[in-house]
Amino acid sequence: MPTSELSRIFREKQYRPGERKEDAYWGCVTEPTDDEILDAIRAGNFNSWSSPKDSPGPHVQGNRPWHIGRIAWFVMHWEDGHPIKVNADRTDLDGGHRVFAALIRGITELEIEPSLS
Repeated sequence: MPTSELSRIFREKQYRPGERKEDAYWGCVTEPTDDEILDAIRAGNFNSWSSPKDSPGPHVQGNRPWHIGRIAWFVMHWEDGHPIKVNADRTDLDGGHRVFAALIRGITELEIEPSLS
């Protein structure tokens, strides 16, 4: 699926009716910018935590540096073979950090995996 389409799905999900604005973008309110991500890369601020299934992890709602560091880590340690999970009606996805990283890396297509939820 085109990375631009996945980005659109993720962005639209952030401000749906009934969603709280302060919960958008992992509780960071606004979308991380390319400059923030590139600054984190230059500074070596990476967050390599893998996923909730591996550990409870510090996936802290509203911790902007943590989420930017997570995206920066994916930019620098990209691996193919980790599909983005997209629900059937294409209104939600799991893999937002990787979508942002793909955009920074100039990746135009990402593998998707259907999600039942």
